[in-house]
Amino acid sequence: MLPGRSYRAYLLRLRYSSCREILYRLKQELLTMRLRRLSNDKVRLDVAVMLPSEDFRIDHLQLPDFLFHTDDAIVQRLLEGGSFTPNGDRHAIEQFERASLGKFYADITTERTGPDIRMVWEPARLQHITVLLLYGVLKQPGADTVRAGEKAKEVIFHWLSKNPFLTGPHYISPMECGLRIPVFFYALKILDDLTPEQRREIIETIYRHAWLVSKRLSLFSSLGNHTICECTGLIFAGSIFSTLPIGRNWLERGYELLSDQVHHQILDDGGPAEQSLAYHRFVLDLCWLAVGFLTKNKLYGCENVTRRLLSGEQFLQCFLEHDGTFPAIGDSDDGMAIAPGIEPGIKVSQCQSVRV
Repeated sequence: MLPGRSYRAYLLRLRYSSCREILYRLKQELLTMRLRRLSNDKVRLDVAVMLPSEDFRIDHLQLPDFLFHTDDAIVQRLLEGGSFTPNGDRHAIEQFERASLGKFYADITTERTGPDIRMVWEPARLQHITVLLLYGVLKQPGADTVRAGEKAKEVIFHWLSKNPFLTGPHYISPMECGLRIPVFFYALKILDDLTPEQRREIIETIYRHAWLVSKRLSLFSSLGNHTICECTGLIFAGSIFSTLPIGRNWLERGYELLSDQVHHQILDDGGPAEQSLAYHRFVLDLCWLAVGFLTKNKLYGCENVTRRLLSGEQFLQCFLEHDGTFPAIGDSDDGMAIAPGIEPGIKVSQCQSVRV
């Protein structure tokens, strides 16, 4: 059960659920019980998750294209140890994280007086690492670009040491796990001074994240922008492990969900199913990220998905203000698909070709 969700809410959901959904929810609960038993035994857990023993090469995979608009002042703040943290009681967030360390993710609850769980999750999307990594490769070489790579490496391994698999609050939501997978991929591609042990640790982290996401997908009545985050993670992970049957399944499932959900999340007129311009931008950018990666690496043709995304972009442009912002229509949590100041390069090229 997710933090803050009452039994009453679950009973209401079950009342309107199909038999297939009820069976899926039951499987989710059984999985949680199994993982709880395994979480204190690393050997048994590794066997259960079937970690691959071979060395996986990703030389054949390319980074998707990006446009980098992040202000140098933000980069400097990140170099000094900052991150993208929502406004909130920082003391309460740190206290909650300390209390959650070492706990099995499903045993962590938040009280009504505790911090909004999204304030805890957002820095753990590791988007500050994405900024540092891309700054190091997209900007002119210099002292700061070298420092950016070093800082990214330091932060990523600090996070991994603090958040062992299945423990702590950052494994509660499969959406959050899905959003982290591309960041780990960028690290593998960009950091050229990783030791074999460090490289192996990131590979294993991607595998574990994808395995957990694939088992806990947001389906049925939970379909939404969470599903887009999860299928994007599966696409990146599936490409890395495409020599394994499980990796090919992740890639196929990720693309299947992307193709399906782009037609559910983006309505026939290009508008957002969730009736929110902020979430529309979030979903569009996530889909562009996945499409950019798939097409750049010739994994799938994405013509149908691209047409739907362009329809969504045209709808959104109708609301664009003179200062480049959009009106606050609908819900918003200020989440970013990639990172503040970074957008998918393929989005821009496709939209420009349509305008021409």
